[in-house]
Amino acid sequence: MPLIPSGPQSGKKPEIANLIPPEISPGMEKVIANLEMRPPQTEAHKITDIELASARIIENDVRDRIFKGLTPPAAAP
Repeated sequence: MPLIPSGPQSGKKPEIANLIPPEISPGMEKVIANLEMRPPQTEAHKITDIELASARIIENDVRDRIFKGLTPPAAAP
């Protein structure tokens, strides 16, 4: 892949990553619609509700399980 031509990541190589991590939904790493090309990131990319909804590659029950896996546990009162 060509290097990123401008911006804060200028000169760096883009990376291919999963929208939905396979740790949350095993097998999603094999779905092409689950891949994205993005600038390199220093920390793990956190999927957003918008990315999940716009991808439209999962059914509602699977989406709910993924959201549960991405949601941090509530703090004890």
